[in-house]
Amino acid sequence: MMDSTGNLSLWVGKRQASIDIYVDWCNNSLGPFFDLDMDNVWNRSMVPLITWEITDCNHSAEDDPGITKRINNNTYDPYINQFGDRLKKWLAGPDGIYGTNDDRRAFVRLGMKFNEIA
Repeated sequence: MMDSTGNLSLWVGKRQASIDIYVDWCNNSLGPFFDLDMDNVWNRSMVPLITWEITDCNHSAEDDPGITKRINNNTYDPYINQFGDRLKKWLAGPDGIYGTNDDRRAFVRLGMKFNEIA
């Protein structure tokens, strides 16, 4: 992904201001997402646009009409809290302190096709 983004920047003569990256609702995805994807985007002077896909580890929201019920029943609360904690830490930058020169930014989009989830 990052190589093609660099190629696009060379082609248009400007770097991308932001880039869309996707993450599912799977605890196993959080480490690689923040440590690799988010850092790679930020280190290329782009702001990550996080599409927070409302899918489980098998990416089955469209095939799983019960996912909204599980959200309402607090099934995903531990994951949501963990994601929020990881995002807060990442936004604070390497020094871990808000309000310093190394703070980061990100945009969050809740679900790409949220209207299709029943």
